[in-house]
Amino acid sequence: MKRTLTGLFIIIILASGFQPSGAPVIPNHVSIQDDDTLIWRTANRFTSMFNLGDTAAMNRFLPDDFMLQWFHENFLGKKSLLNAMVDSAVHSTLKHLLKRDAQTIIMYSDNRQAVSLNTGLEFLDPALLQRIKKEHGYGLCIMYFQKRNGSWWLKTVHLDLHCSLCNL
Repeated sequence: MKRTLTGLFIIIILASGFQPSGAPVIPNHVSIQDDDTLIWRTANRFTSMFNLGDTAAMNRFLPDDFMLQWFHENFLGKKSLLNAMVDSAVHSTLKHLLKRDAQTIIMYSDNRQAVSLNTGLEFLDPALLQRIKKEHGYGLCIMYFQKRNGSWWLKTVHLDLHCSLCNL
């Protein structure tokens, strides 16, 4: 009888969502696949607005504490990014398309309130694209998102180049 009650108690606790490891419980109505789709759509929305030079839409879309890291040394806050988009030389150099392929990775934090999207990118500037390919390089984009009030907000974008010969 005691074993039956103990077994029943354990089943009730596990069915209620308790996990001894302390790991967060993911509600049944929220699937990782749904969040993956939202993350990818948000990333593409940012890229589209950026490429079109739509500073008004970008201003509404990005949080005030947004940051763009460009090739390790260059950091642009939201205001600086919007100003850079107006500068045609800088803007044309940074225009890009995201690659969605087998190497694209979406990683969630333990509490599922933050996520990173790691993917490749191709710059739209033909001279830059040719130079990168000639030097055996490729474009890399890492985007960091934070969940606030049930919505994913883009917090940081890192655009960078890596060399395929050095396996970075």
